[in-house]
Amino acid sequence: NINFPSAAGLPAEQQKFELTAMLDRLKDCGFNALFFQVRPEGDALYRSENEPWSAWLTGEQGRPPGYDPLEFLIQEAHARNIEVHAWLNPYRAQSGPQERVAPHIAVEEPEQVHPYGALKWMDPGTEIVRERLVDVAQDLTRRYDVDGIHFDDYFYPYPLSGVDFPDEKTYSDYQLFGGTLSRADWRRENVNQAVRETAEGVRATKDHVRFGISPFGLPAPERPEGVSGFDQYEGLYADTQKWMDRGWVDYLAPQLYWPTSSTRQPYE
Repeated sequence: NINFPSAAGLPAEQQKFELTAMLDRLKDCGFNALFFQVRPEGDALYRSENEPWSAWLTGEQGRPPGYDPLEFLIQEAHARNIEVHAWLNPYRAQSGPQERVAPHIAVEEPEQVHPYGALKWMDPGTEIVRERLVDVAQDLTRRYDVDGIHFDDYFYPYPLSGVDFPDEKTYSDYQLFGGTLSRADWRRENVNQAVRETAEGVRATKDHVRFGISPFGLPAPERPEGVSGFDQYEGLYADTQKWMDRGWVDYLAPQLYWPTSSTRQPYE
């Protein structure tokens, strides 16, 4: 409800009008691609058997909006020579007060979802969560004429001061079965596995569809040299360099959240 739709619960024709108005503006400005949020929190802004309709469309999770926003957007965007990359949040499960409904993972697999801060998050260390993410990406690729599948930078959630993400049981189970990685390396490997399997699934479905990720702007400590601050590798357990080195991603589009006057992260 920032860009689209401007408010939850608008009639289908009003939502379509908002989409076409944005597309016309993008075309006039010379854009040739857009990112469209299709999975904000384990939900769907498109027809899905895997996850419920998003409450951001209607104000109530599971309620159909009267049309398929992604299908409509792809048709209208391609008519304007604009690519559509479907944007997914891999692990966020709940950010608003709306009730979760089946087949949302918090309803079907509540033990896989943990409260952390004001939000709820899927546990990246569980096979069920990983398989659902891969299935969702493959389903989108198979049923829609998307040009790309794209992940946000929320892997493990941004850490709260003095509060660790509550995955003790998942990590203990990993150790019980002989796992020897440290908790941090184990978390990174969980994310690595999800990224790798998503890449394989998308390419096996349609090899022309690109897979990209928008990580936080700093990839790792002292990278680039002389630049310091919160980084993706230690803070969110995401090894962007490995994804590139292994060819799991077709592109990265880092999110840079600093003013040009920042001293520790000088824009130049």
